[in-house]
Amino acid sequence: MTHKGENITFKGEFSEACALTPEEQQDIWHLDKLFSIKGDECLKRSFRLSEGGRLYEYASRGIYFRHTAGCFSSPTRLVLAQDAPCVYMAFSVQNKRSYTVPGATKPLAKQKAHQHNLYLLPQQHLQVEWQPEAETEFFDIFISPESFFRYLPASHPLYASFQHAMATNKHAQLSSSNLPLTPRLISLLFEILNCQFSGHCKCLFAEAKVVELLALQLDQHGQQPTQAEHKSLKADDVEKMQQVKDIILTNLHSSITLKDLAHQVGTNEYNLKKHFKEVFGSTVFGYLHNYKMEQSRELLLLRETKIAEIARQMGYKHATHFTTAFKKHFGFPPNKLKM
Repeated sequence: MTHKGENITFKGEFSEACALTPEEQQDIWHLDKLFSIKGDECLKRSFRLSEGGRLYEYASRGIYFRHTAGCFSSPTRLVLAQDAPCVYMAFSVQNKRSYTVPGATKPLAKQKAHQHNLYLLPQQHLQVEWQPEAETEFFDIFISPESFFRYLPASHPLYASFQHAMATNKHAQLSSSNLPLTPRLISLLFEILNCQFSGHCKCLFAEAKVVELLALQLDQHGQQPTQAEHKSLKADDVEKMQQVKDIILTNLHSSITLKDLAHQVGTNEYNLKKHFKEVFGSTVFGYLHNYKMEQSRELLLLRETKIAEIARQMGYKHATHFTTAFKKHFGFPPNKLKM
């Protein structure tokens, strides 16, 4: 159904843009109808939000993809309505949000900026809220249980956990503490958002990328040293780590030390290394390296940019050093993407 509760007739792909009023932004979104899409049918729509933001949604067989971005001037509440359980992949790029069952006194779950998780949502309404006056960007992917369990072997611990949650109509999640977003996850999300295919090819592409996202989520969770909750960082410490990320990504050509970074954001080297890994799941220079490799791969796929130029943009003095790093990261040299 649409944001106004109207029935959707799925007859191939279409796109429309309209404005949502503040009242409509707090309406109920019924997910069950989106999973009724069959074959090559799909839905693709964009909405202009009244406060200057934008909402994009795409739905095909067993998958609903949603991208929300903007700076909201008032608190925004979205109610997700499931007439049956569904699997929910939540990625918060900017801003924090909370998930609450209507009538409950405490949130069911929370996410801060640059975090993600995987949830089994029971048959109920769920309120999603985020605060105003902050740049906001969320990616949300909903998968029908039938599609999800096709990708997960019965031997996987999550299989039994989610099956039990479905049988008892309860909430379950992949990780007890949210996982940090990685450059690869962000890259995949934008690949889905910016996909230029249509029809059957778009369905195949979206499904393949969602499966890849799921694999990365499961792998990242499996590599966590413990499921114990991390000690919560102060908001000021998280903000400092966001500043560090911005500094290193906007200065790819500069050779900056951890000591310099710590000084720039007002912390010490020990806390910089500890807090950055807790927020982003990687070391400072490990994160930077992964970012450079993902950016390089995307530039190579455009085919217009020479390898030497890409190496220079990524801060490598010699193209041979870039080639070596690229091959070590991806398992093949960059010229394989230029053929």
